[in-house]
Amino acid sequence: LTIHSFGGTKNITFASNEDGKTVTAYSIWPNENSTKIPASIKVNGISYKVTAIGNYVNENKKLKAVTIPATVKSIGKEAFVNAKDLKTITINGNVTKIGANAFKGINKKAVFKIKTASSNYKKIVSKIKKAGAPKSVTFFTTPSTVIPTSILANKASFAAFFSATISCFLSPIILLFLGL
Repeated sequence: LTIHSFGGTKNITFASNEDGKTVTAYSIWPNENSTKIPASIKVNGISYKVTAIGNYVNENKKLKAVTIPATVKSIGKEAFVNAKDLKTITINGNVTKIGANAFKGINKKAVFKIKTASSNYKKIVSKIKKAGAPKSVTFFTTPSTVIPTSILANKASFAAFFSATISCFLSPIILLFLGL
């Protein structure tokens, strides 16, 4: 089963996996500069979870940015090979497999934004490097923050949490601005 998804993706073709419940993105068409692979797609009222990016997926050599959802666990071989304009790759979650040369030939100034648990960050970076990413690319993590429901349920707790969170983010910026 091949699924051409235009609802919210515009430029991605999917193939149904053997389980019949999940799909693999196998083609990114050359009609946009950036694409956000969805976590799921809906076809004829049936939802399919997107769990993989296939081999040789990038037909769009002008692709500049791609966002990969947390549902994707594998990226196929040569998925983004020779995408010389690809500068921003956002990975949400824990990709467990990255095929050979998946990132070979991408832009030398590319930035990988990896949003995952700190325990998985180094593993993912290692896999990206093994998959041919240029040595000059930059990696950084944006760890996901989980707010306990007990904090959200109580206005005073939420206010204290929010205040502390803002202070943590703004303090280094203010110090930098003041030259300290």
